[in-house]
Amino acid sequence: MREYAKGNGILNSCTLLCLLKACTRKKDLKAGLELHMIATAHGFFNIDPFVGNALVDMYAKCGMLKKAQEIFDGLESHDVVSWTALIGGYVECGQGDEALKLIELMQFEGVCPNAITFLCGLRACASLNAVNEGQKIHAEIDRKGFLNQDLAIGNMLVDMYAKCGALDKAEEVFDNILVRDVISWTALIAGLIEHGNGDKALESFIQMQQEGICPNAITFSCGVKACSLTWDINKGKEMHSLIKHTDTLACDAIVSNTLVDMYAKCGLLDAACIVFNELPTRNIAGWTALISGYADCGQSEEVLKCFDLMEAEGVTSDSMSLACSLKACSNLTLANKGQELHAEIERTGFIVKDAFIGISLVNMYAKCGLFAKAQEVFIKLPVQEVTAWTILIGAYIDHACEREALTLFEKMQLKGVLPNTITFVHCLKSCTNLMDINKGQEIHADIEKLGYFEGHLSIGNALIGMYSKCNFLDEACILFDKLPLRDTVSWNLILAAFLEHKQIDKVLDLLAWMHFEGVAPDPFTCACSLKVYSSIGDIEVVQMIHSEIQKKGLLEDDILLGNMLVDAYATCGFLSAAECIFSRLPKQDVVSWNTLITGYCEHGDGETVLMRLELMQGANIPPNSISLVCALRACVQIADIKKAQEFHVEIERQGLLQDIVIGNTLVDTYGKFGLLGKSYEVFVNLPKKDVVSWTALLAGYADYGHGKEALMFVKQMQSDGMDLNDVTYICILKACISGGLIREGLDAHGEIERRELLEKYVEVGVALIDFYAKNELIARAHEVFDSLPARNVLAWNTLIVGYAENGCAKEALNLFECMLNDGFSPDVQTFSFILMVSGMIGDKEWGWYIHSELEKKGLFQASALGNMIVDMYAKCGSFPSAQTVFFKISDQDLVAWNALVTGFAEHGHAHEALHWFEHMSTKGIFPNTITFLGALKACTTLGFLNKGLEIHANIARLNLLESDAAIGNSLINMYAKCGVLTKAREIFHSIPDQSVISWTALIAGCIEHECDKEALMYYKHMQSEGIIPNFVTRLCILNACSSIGTIQMGREIHAEIEKEGLAQTDVVSNALVHMYAKCGSVDEAQNVFDQLTVANVVAWNTLAAGYALFGRHTTALTLINRMLKDGLKPNMVTFVTALSVCNQCCLFNDCLMFLEAMNTEHGVHVAIEHITSIITLLCRVGQVENALAFSNKLPFVSNLVVWLSVLSACRANGDLECARVAYKHAMCLNNEDPAIPVLMSHIYRGSNT
Repeated sequence: MREYAKGNGILNSCTLLCLLKACTRKKDLKAGLELHMIATAHGFFNIDPFVGNALVDMYAKCGMLKKAQEIFDGLESHDVVSWTALIGGYVECGQGDEALKLIELMQFEGVCPNAITFLCGLRACASLNAVNEGQKIHAEIDRKGFLNQDLAIGNMLVDMYAKCGALDKAEEVFDNILVRDVISWTALIAGLIEHGNGDKALESFIQMQQEGICPNAITFSCGVKACSLTWDINKGKEMHSLIKHTDTLACDAIVSNTLVDMYAKCGLLDAACIVFNELPTRNIAGWTALISGYADCGQSEEVLKCFDLMEAEGVTSDSMSLACSLKACSNLTLANKGQELHAEIERTGFIVKDAFIGISLVNMYAKCGLFAKAQEVFIKLPVQEVTAWTILIGAYIDHACEREALTLFEKMQLKGVLPNTITFVHCLKSCTNLMDINKGQEIHADIEKLGYFEGHLSIGNALIGMYSKCNFLDEACILFDKLPLRDTVSWNLILAAFLEHKQIDKVLDLLAWMHFEGVAPDPFTCACSLKVYSSIGDIEVVQMIHSEIQKKGLLEDDILLGNMLVDAYATCGFLSAAECIFSRLPKQDVVSWNTLITGYCEHGDGETVLMRLELMQGANIPPNSISLVCALRACVQIADIKKAQEFHVEIERQGLLQDIVIGNTLVDTYGKFGLLGKSYEVFVNLPKKDVVSWTALLAGYADYGHGKEALMFVKQMQSDGMDLNDVTYICILKACISGGLIREGLDAHGEIERRELLEKYVEVGVALIDFYAKNELIARAHEVFDSLPARNVLAWNTLIVGYAENGCAKEALNLFECMLNDGFSPDVQTFSFILMVSGMIGDKEWGWYIHSELEKKGLFQASALGNMIVDMYAKCGSFPSAQTVFFKISDQDLVAWNALVTGFAEHGHAHEALHWFEHMSTKGIFPNTITFLGALKACTTLGFLNKGLEIHANIARLNLLESDAAIGNSLINMYAKCGVLTKAREIFHSIPDQSVISWTALIAGCIEHECDKEALMYYKHMQSEGIIPNFVTRLCILNACSSIGTIQMGREIHAEIEKEGLAQTDVVSNALVHMYAKCGSVDEAQNVFDQLTVANVVAWNTLAAGYALFGRHTTALTLINRMLKDGLKPNMVTFVTALSVCNQCCLFNDCLMFLEAMNTEHGVHVAIEHITSIITLLCRVGQVENALAFSNKLPFVSNLVVWLSVLSACRANGDLECARVAYKHAMCLNNEDPAIPVLMSHIYRGSNT
């Protein structure tokens, strides 16, 4: 060419055209410029018009569009070749829109496009995704008949439609091509892959081979990409095998790089490395494929290693490898490495050339927390488009800088940048974290304005989440209902919201609705379901969910779901099942251990909590704040203050007191142990105090009866600017209960009403119910219950217990029935309370109902409930049922044994009680205080002194006497009732705390053994010690006064009783009538009797007996007849008194009349006491033979018993003559019975004969 320039060669137009084509092909612009100069100098433009066209083509293909346009414009005429050359140039340079304009202009000027023009036009449409323009060109092609003439046109049409996503159209054109070549197939396969239809691409690849078309390198690359898309690694390996056996393909860099990419995307990074290492030349495409693979698999360290190796081999990084490396730096927070990459990017100019690189840099700095640097890069970006803003906003949120994120969002809006879906989701997350409902509502308004809510589910979900977290549940529900389409996330959000607010019924409704709509639950939904059903104790549904989880194999990959299963079983009280699931978890993390430990802690098994904590530490999992909180609570449960103090030391050693949760728990722990000074000391030293800290402190004081001090802390808390929360008010009410502060409790109620806490927190309502119930204001408690806007099971339970504790057991059972009718499902506590109440009043029917319900729900296995059923049946006296349940309990612990021992003892089955007590030891069950109390009661009933002494020895060995007052009182009672008063006194003086019960036991023992004066002495001593007598003590002293006739003391007791308002109770009034009557003051007895609102049969009997005792027989009989006339049902004692009076007055006929009336009119069975009176009367009137004949007619009693009874009656009446007759007959029947002469000697002494 230089030779032609010097004029050394002959250059014609044909040669010039060939040279220009060579320059175009090689894109040799320098040579092309020289040829342009030669052509101009020699006037070739005028000689040959093709030279102009060739120059336009050369400049266009070399990217000099301005020069090409200039040549084109200078041509005298424009033919199809010149237009097509210029159009092709614009297409080559990526300016498809200009190319399409030129085609339109060309046609406007009357030049018809040729096949090459159409090819260029179709390429332009493909690059612009302009399917409509492509269809117009397609129509022109069809009109001109090019499709059947030129395969290249058909192939390009397939390519254009495929690239524009019109795959049906591409396939239609493809099917109409008469003879398809490899390019046709490749165009279709490439289009399918580009639009994510990997399966169809693979089908086409196979069909192509079946039609005998051999794939080329590009087709194989497409096939391998299809395997990547479908994750069909087996098909990918088949293709790899084919490629390896084709020499030309095995050496093809594009194919090999695609294989690297396929293995990397399928996660087979080792295979990707092998292919990569076998590459003859490792270019940027191969490196990028490998780096991208590591990035996709989250192996950030490997990404950076590969990048460093690539640079070491002198391969220049591209935008993809840089972007992956920046992402790796973000993941690893390697700011220094990121800055090195930044320097490389600045040097190569990628920050200007590639917007994604700039955005990746912003992301890297932001994720590393270098916000100033991120902002610096952000400002330098050529275009600050929405993605960059969104990344920066998201990074601020990730670093808990939500307020800064929202400020940046506002700046973005001021710049006129329109937020996208992700921007709005980020901003709503900020509002959620900040609980900033106002800003959230502003953003919601923007979303509605832009119409994003209907079309973007992620935004709808984010809005539901924001409103839910900000406690705007109604708004969240409205949005949920408005969602045009709901996914599992939508359901999970609304479920979690209601679950967090403990609206269990709503959660259950939502789960049912979700199931009805056919939405498949994901692990989170399963977790919510487990949480809600375990919270209501529905173990059957929990087991069903567990079964479904196992079927789907969800436990293998989801440790959170495994932990939730452990929690569900633990919450339901099935700790053995929880333990079993825990042991089968593929991995046990700190949450797993804490879940199990918390389960044991919640069910009061402190010992197991501490054992599991040791195992957890043995598994090299250090306890966190939750573990330590459970450990401290466990120490409280097992009353091990020493262990709690050890944990305290360890907490201080590790510097964990900075954790407010642990600090608050320590305050609470010492408070629970009653170490209020230590609790206050920990509280004072807390680095930060919140409302929980204060509440824990005042709870301790409230629990230990220091209600006034607790309320002082409340005032101090308020003066420190601390706002009281619902839990604080609950503690205040507890303080009012413990301190008897009714007025303060009423004030607290007023404050609760003013702050509308009852509407928000049902637990506060429960505390109020408890406050009123504990202060015997059960009607007010019921009023509060009725006023609650929403009741839960705890509210029902508290009111039921309140009625039971106020002596209204039947009302408690009626309430339980109402609870069932209102559709509430009783929990374990409810069942426990109703079992307790059933046992309390002996209502076996309700107890049986609860028993059957527990068996239906599968809760019977829980030993605590099994024990309560045994206790209920035992208290009801249904011992066969109690024993049946006892033997069904898998783990028969001490509580179950105690229920039987105590039940038998309480019902007077003392022999059985002692049998079970003895049987315990053979099973290795060691008795506790309750067991010993039952056994001692049995010994007392039977008068088994030796057995009592044996039990006393065991009690002494276990040092229970010093620690438990009830044991001491029971021992005093046992020794006193067995007549060993010396031992009773000894025990009394040895116990550290002589309560009113201790004094009463000793006094009662003295009275029972006729040591009445000593009983009165103890009573006075007791009062001098400041011990206030109780109801039973005063009854005992009234009996003592009756026995020894100490009427003055009786009157003093009467005055005390009147003062305390106890005189109207049946037992007390009867005792007073008896005391005055026995002391000879029958008028005072009558006065007490007359003041009774309703006199029962015991009062009538007592007064009549008093009149009879002091010889006022007529009055006694008048009283008895009046009683019978008033319709009061007489009992055995009534007729004993009547017959005794008849005996004393020798009223034989009246005596027979009363005897007849007993059986015929009143249904009272004749007893030995009645027979004795009649026989005594017969003896007294000299009808001894009739008396003997009368006694012989009685089959139910021996004659000896009758005559002994007559002797006893004669002793009481001082009737010596009758006694002589009775003695004579008794000795005839059994002269070896020592009781007969002893009785007679007493009668002689009494008559002074």
